[in-house]
Amino acid sequence: MSRAFIAVLCLALAACGGAQARRDWYLSQGQQYMAASDFEQARIAFHNALYIDPANTRIRVLTAEAAERSGKLREAAQLYKRAIDRDPRQLHARARLGRLYALAGDIDKALATIEPGLAAAPDDPDLRAVRGVVRLRKGDEKGAYEDAAHAVKIAPANENAVALLAALNRRSAHTGKAIAIVRRALRAKPHSVDLHLILAQLLLAAGRQPDAEAQVQEVVQLEPGRLAFRDRLAQLLDTHGWNMLQEGEAAEAAATLQQAVDNAPQSPTLRYHLGMAQLETGERAAARENLRLAVESGTGFAGFQDARSTLENLTHSR
Repeated sequence: MSRAFIAVLCLALAACGGAQARRDWYLSQGQQYMAASDFEQARIAFHNALYIDPANTRIRVLTAEAAERSGKLREAAQLYKRAIDRDPRQLHARARLGRLYALAGDIDKALATIEPGLAAAPDDPDLRAVRGVVRLRKGDEKGAYEDAAHAVKIAPANENAVALLAALNRRSAHTGKAIAIVRRALRAKPHSVDLHLILAQLLLAAGRQPDAEAQVQEVVQLEPGRLAFRDRLAQLLDTHGWNMLQEGEAAEAAATLQQAVDNAPQSPTLRYHLGMAQLETGERAAARENLRLAVESGTGFAGFQDARSTLENLTHSR
């Protein structure tokens, strides 16, 4: 073997090793971003890994998941489809793509995507959950329930299956049973944001506002950087606090509304509500400040005129 050939071979092997190391680094970065719920950065990192190793179906599916979680659904669907084209045995990709089609109302595409997977793995909980959604969209509530119940029996903490089974029970006026199903799933998967949000919705439907707030608070603690969850919690707290104020429970209302403002300090409506509660509890200086911030926001929120006139009265009566 010539020295020149050996030199070329060594360079080639070094290049391959370097490419693999870069791919693995991007892959590791993407997984860390996913764990931190920074889905856009995860998508970019996985894309970089995929660029280095375009034949890697696992990386393609991870890229699709990050795209889906960051709201880029068209991109996610394309990536899932390419992964399935490369490897038809990709059951997870089939379930995710089928779910996207089902949620978009394209029932035929959803079925065409999941049926080959169900033929190979009839007990796959993700695929059964998607078929349950398809059956529900077609008006087959009994078939949907069978799929959802079977999927939950196999995988009691599967978010998609639990969500479907809980929704079907709620539709049948069995909200208590739906809540129990989700609570059982949360015992197995206590850090699931999706399950906490599903439970919060069910608790709201049952009129259990404080319990729903507690679930959203759990979500905020799990993903403190997601402002949308803080806004949702603030809205729940605001509704609860404002209702308490109307019922004459001023001290409790002020405490609850303060929590709402702490989670969404830029909201003029929340500032207005808190100011009115503080006025009832005798905290005139704090009330004046919150009403001032609300009025000066200039957003014309509901209650603006009341906030402005109340602020003027407080200012003149100093």
